Amino acid sequence: MRSVYYARMAIETVLIPAATGVLGIAIGLGASLIKRHKPKEMPAAADKNIWEHLRGITKERADAAAKKKALHRAYAAGSVNEHSFITKDTHYTKLEEQLDEEIDETVIELSKAFLPEELQKEEAKLQELSDLAVLSKQLEELKHNKTELEEEKNNLYLQLAELEEDKQMHLAEKNQLRGKYNSDTKRLDEMTEDISKLEKHRMALEKKVAGIGPRDQKISTLETENRVLRESLVNARKKLIREEKELGVLAAIVDRYSKSIDESRKTDEMKELVQPSNPGVQGLIKQHSDPKAAFEFVRDNILEVHPQISASYWLNIDDVMRLEAADPDDKAIFLCSMVRALGEEATVAMLEMKNSYRRAVVLMSDRILDPTDPNEYDDFTGL
Repeated sequence: MRSVYYARMAIETVLIPAATGVLGIAIGLGASLIKRHKPKEMPAAADKNIWEHLRGITKERADAAAKKKALHRAYAAGSVNEHSFITKDTHYTKLEEQLDEEIDETVIELSKAFLPEELQKEEAKLQELSDLAVLSKQLEELKHNKTELEEEKNNLYLQLAELEEDKQMHLAEKNQLRGKYNSDTKRLDEMTEDISKLEKHRMALEKKVAGIGPRDQKISTLETENRVLRESLVNARKKLIREEKELGVLAAIVDRYSKSIDESRKTDEMKELVQPSNPGVQGLIKQHSDPKAAFEFVRDNILEVHPQISASYWLNIDDVMRLEAADPDDKAIFLCSMVRALGEEATVAMLEMKNSYRRAVVLMSDRILDPTDPNEYDDFTGL
């Protein structure tokens, strides 16, 4: 690299100025010789034509060099494709060579026309000077190539900067992809753990499925029992319908012969129906040892019914205990019997309600009890 640098410095500082001065030396030498020797006479028209021709081809040579330089710049900028560049560059190079040869020939012709004959002996020396002019031209081309190389170097620097930016961008993308890869790897590990849990769950389900066989047998047995129960329920419903129809027939018979039934429902008979000494009542008060418990038992266990028959009747204590059902009046009589059996004072009273509706209740010293009312025992206070 240092030898190339010194060679370049030598060309730029010594050869180029020397070659540039060759033409000046040749012209000065010719001028001095012309002063010392009388030149040949030449027709003015011929002289003028040669100079005009030289001026024309020199201008054409400069135009070709400028076009060639512009072509190189366009190619370096990328606005000219390679095939077109090679074709045009070859054309301009050949044209420059042809014009250089023609310039040399014209200069020699002018030299022969203006210099004396004895100076024509120095033609060889002038040829050498012409060779130096060619060298000067080559040095100019080297300088031009150097400029183009500098431009190309600058373009390469720009491309290198762009490549560095691309490199940084790719590094950023690489880091991003690496982060995504780490995240995906972590997610994959989590999914593997989930799959392991699901596999354990699947094995547990397989064990459960293995135990379904005995369960199926048990279910089959339960289905058989269910079918039997359904058949029993159907039979029970049929029996209930039959009993309801029988009750309907019984009600119709009672309605038909109600006038001939001696028993009539009179209020003054309620006192006689209260039987605290009834064996069944005595057995109940052993389980329900206070008026509150007796009230709750009658309220919750003796079903309130309202038979739709025209005959009036009373149910005795044994009927109520056997049927576990009674109308409101009979429930009040039954409750009064239990309260008296417990040693409390109690009386059955018939209350006249709105719309001539009558209701039997149990009167105690501190409250009125209605066994058909869903309220609690302690709510019936304030007598």
